[in-house]
This record gives sequence, structure tokens and C-alpha cells, in this order.
Amino acid sequence: MSTGLGRLRGRHSCPSRKGSFDRRPKLYLQEIARRRIHLSHEVDKLLRLIDLYGEAEIGQAIAKALLQRSFGARYVRALCDQARFARGLAEPVEPIHTGNPAADDVVVNPHAMETYDALFRRPGDPPDPDDSNR
Repeated sequence: MSTGLGRLRGRHSCPSRKGSFDRRPKLYLQEIARRRIHLSHEVDKLLRLIDLYGEAEIGQAIAKALLQRSFGARYVRALCDQARFARGLAEPVEPIHTGNPAADDVVVNPHAMETYDALFRRPGDPPDPDDSNR
């Protein structure tokens, strides 16, 4: 299938222990559609969440959202974040996409922050005691 629904269903359908396929993503999308939420927008959001959090985390969040009867990508994201915070993890960092391939491919290498200290040092100032620890 070339639709977002098919991609989401295809990415999350996996055999369970009994050999049947997991129907939760399909049920979840049906419930979203039943509530007259714009389905293609929600599918796009869920696919972005899969890229950000991974299939396993989104699958668990969808299962929990079904149990709680909470439908929409924002609920799935909130459940993922709650599970991550409970494990002592922060939210994943979202990549910034500008739409400009040249800008999106730029790699920024961080440099030592001490170089900023040197900008404000005047000749004759005593050395910074914190510099000796580095």
C-alpha cells in the first residue's frame, strides 16, 4: 500500500506469540477515523514519532492509548514521554529540517567553550582557576 495507513500498519504489524498479527495499530487508526480526526495528518504525525522514538516505543504507547481510549498522535507522544521519564530518559532530540538539502546536511562540530572565556580576558588578567581542571 502506498497510503500512510498502509505504511503505518505495515511498520507495526508483527506476529504475536500465537502467530496472529498485531491488530492494535489498525484498531487505533480506525478509532482516530471514527472520531473525525484528519486521518492522513495523524498518520504523518505517527510516522514521524516512529522515526523519533522507534517502533517498539510507539507500539507500546499505541497499546496503552487503546486501553485508555485516548486517540491521536499527541497522546501517543505523551505516553512515550511518560514511559521514558519513568526510565530516567529525556525526550529524544528532534532533528531540524529546513527543506533546504544543503542546510539539512550541515554537520556542526562543537568546539571547546573555553575559547569564549579567552574573548573576555584582558592582557595581564590572572589565569582562570577553572582552566587548570581541563
